[in-house]
Amino acid sequence: MGKPDRREPSVNRAGRLKPLLLLLPLAALCVYAPVTSIQLLPMKNGRVGMTSYAMREDPWQHPRLQQLRRREKLDEIAAPGKTQFEKIALLRGWARRQWDSGPQPFYYPAWDALEILDLARRRGNKAFCAQYAVLFLQACRSLGLHARYLDMGHFLASVWSDEYDRWVVMDPTNDLHYERNGEPMGDLDLIRAAWRGRRAGIDVVGPGAARRPISLEELAPFRSLSVCLLNDQLTNPAVVIRNGIKRTLSLEDDFHRYPLVGKDKVGYGNYCLAWRDRGEPARPSDNPASSDRDDFRQALNQTVVIFAGRSRSQGLVKLRLMTESAPEFQTFVGGPVGEAPGELTSHVVWSLRPGFNTFTARVKTAAGWLGPESRFSVYYKASWFKERSFLGVRLPGVSYRLPSLL
Repeated sequence: MGKPDRREPSVNRAGRLKPLLLLLPLAALCVYAPVTSIQLLPMKNGRVGMTSYAMREDPWQHPRLQQLRRREKLDEIAAPGKTQFEKIALLRGWARRQWDSGPQPFYYPAWDALEILDLARRRGNKAFCAQYAVLFLQACRSLGLHARYLDMGHFLASVWSDEYDRWVVMDPTNDLHYERNGEPMGDLDLIRAAWRGRRAGIDVVGPGAARRPISLEELAPFRSLSVCLLNDQLTNPAVVIRNGIKRTLSLEDDFHRYPLVGKDKVGYGNYCLAWRDRGEPARPSDNPASSDRDDFRQALNQTVVIFAGRSRSQGLVKLRLMTESAPEFQTFVGGPVGEAPGELTSHVVWSLRPGFNTFTARVKTAAGWLGPESRFSVYYKASWFKERSFLGVRLPGVSYRLPSLL
């Protein structure tokens, strides 16, 4: 007779394992429940400037700028705009409507918006692209917006957009801007597109949001575009080249003393930065050229959030807020998402809730504009038990609290 099979039925072995399997979640719970953790998540932080070329501009409170603002009712002009970008476009349209360019000759006035308007209205001195650019830029500056001139043989301007976190190109002479895939383009975007001949997705957007695709003929001149770094012509008058001689273009009591375009040969003589594509030889010029993108896209009104510490047991995070390229900084605005934003100090102690937490902060300027938003996020898991202590040793209590998964 054969030996009896002493192996236990598999069903009996499985039955013995069931209690162990049931104990595993409980064991994991015992390990996990008392643990408190604060995990840092990816954040959206402000950019630190690395440009080698500083921009100079008139203070927005300059008396001539504020006189322009009051006299021309620029707050009312911009008021219908729901966003900062819409307000900028309304100021551009206003500048374009002030006169229609007339035939030469005309007197080339000081870079002062009030002077340009007075000569156009009272003397019929209807100037060209440089004067439209001056009028538009100083209108923007009077409302506390940052702007700079662009020169490619035709004068334009770019305005810092806090909404899009970039410089956006505006052509006040023709009342238009440029968009790629629905977003306004900056000067460096257009320069690089021109060097590569890539016009796909670029639209020219005019009054009433009318749009059309850009042509290669329109795009090509941006290869020679320069960013003018001196935008303080009310404080330091512009330099022009009159018949080959540099001269300061100051306000004149008699407009006949200004250069007469059509008789005098006039060029712009201030400090501008040109783009030099990699591999291209340097162009002969008194002005510098750079192939460093950061020299052209310096970000303004940035809030840099620095993680300064945390307390797991108390559910606290310490943050340090710093500004970068915010010359007219007034205060920080923001707070935990889900709560009403308010003014912030530079040192923040943030009390966390179980689950995901996000803190936002942005610059508020003296003119009331809000800079690009920075976001700092953490995940906080509190202990499921209230912590108590005995002789200085932390012990889990008996009060149970459910974790938040949101």
